[in-house]
Amino acid sequence: MRLLTKFSALGLSILLSLAAAQPAAAAVVQNNATANSRTEEVTAVIEAPSETPETTVPLPPVRNERSLGTFKTTGYSNPNGTRCADGSVPKAAHTVASDWGVLPRGSKIRFAGSDTIYTVEDNGVRGQIVDVYYATTAEAWAHGVQYREVYLILE
Repeated sequence: MRLLTKFSALGLSILLSLAAAQPAAAAVVQNNATANSRTEEVTAVIEAPSETPETTVPLPPVRNERSLGTFKTTGYSNPNGTRCADGSVPKAAHTVASDWGVLPRGSKIRFAGSDTIYTVEDNGVRGQIVDVYYATTAEAWAHGVQYREVYLILE
């Protein structure tokens, strides 16, 4: 913001001492002094102090997990209301199906880029495939086929 005003010699010396004490708070950019005049015309630029945040963001807690590599992921739903292979009722954002020889029943996993922790409660796929349970068939179809890094949560 530019502020154009006339300062007396005393006012100018105060402004200059402020600029020397706090250079980020005020800086004199141009001095158009008139030689025969008792007052001086001064163009001053008043700048706000820099807006650098002083607080630090705490780091997220370190998870006890291990990468299992990239798995093929698909979506499935349960329109008939049948139970999972372990006897539980499937829940969205919780239940996944896998090959129990690769990911045993009860394993806790998460996908890279997500904080949602899933539990292996169903089977019916073979190899490095994770089938994610969705509440509706439309959501399962929307998932499509993806390749995601899978992390095993170690307890």
